[in-house]
Amino acid sequence: MLMMLKEDAGLVEVESIRQLSDPYSDYVMASKLRGEEQQEPEPVPKKSLVFVSGERLPACWVNVNYREHSYGSRFKLVSERNGGFVYYGS
Repeated sequence: MLMMLKEDAGLVEVESIRQLSDPYSDYVMASKLRGEEQQEPEPVPKKSLVFVSGERLPACWVNVNYREHSYGSRFKLVSERNGGFVYYGS
């Protein structure tokens, strides 16, 4: 999969989409596309990558706790409304 580096807008080819979408992985193996020869894969930090269109990576690909902020306020309201009782579903 082709991705773009934030710093210099250079293109890299990511070796594994699974590693790219894994929130527990901070780095991904990628080959820089420079010149006509294929470069050796090297670890590239995921925080320095964006899609070729310029969009950031999805939060669920880079942050293990990406839902914590969105669920925190709802969880607090539900527990306060129920008198401290927390219902987790059926």
